[in-house]
Amino acid sequence: KGQHSENGIFLTIFVLLLWDTIFTSSSSNSPSLLPIQDLPLSLLNGSLMLTSNERESQRRRKIMKRVEELRDGKGPDILEMVWRDHYGTYARGVNWSRNSMAELKHIVYALGPTVLANIVSLFVQSYMSWSGGLPDLFLWNEENVKFVEVKGPGDTLSDRQRAWIDQLVRSGASVEVCHVKF
Repeated sequence: KGQHSENGIFLTIFVLLLWDTIFTSSSSNSPSLLPIQDLPLSLLNGSLMLTSNERESQRRRKIMKRVEELRDGKGPDILEMVWRDHYGTYARGVNWSRNSMAELKHIVYALGPTVLANIVSLFVQSYMSWSGGLPDLFLWNEENVKFVEVKGPGDTLSDRQRAWIDQLVRSGASVEVCHVKF
């Protein structure tokens, strides 16, 4: 299977896998989201992992625990639980209709724990910096995935695209740049 997804599939997967961390508080002192908020401001302004107080330290520990759970291969189960509990709830980055839960679970499984945890870690480090630049096409079968960036005549990789390709390759993902000539 394959999709022209750029960042779409991965933003959906990221938000679903960290749903309980970014949408619920672990402390009665934690402010809750306003009804009109679709993501916490700390994710958008790059302070999600800052630890200037106890509440932020708790959130950071929860995020790090979740990344370790992903490295341990628990991603498909976490995704299924969040899908079941929150299906249809609006959240920035989540497209409930693009892929089924079964497809997303399969993608998470095929990515493998290392690639998945590294993608999530990059979004956590700086959501705004890493939410653009993923390769254009995402291809998968029963056990493998491939990222493909497509470039036409005279088109070159952006700095963000080079950074993503570097991070994906370092994680062990298969990545190709396809130069289209006509």
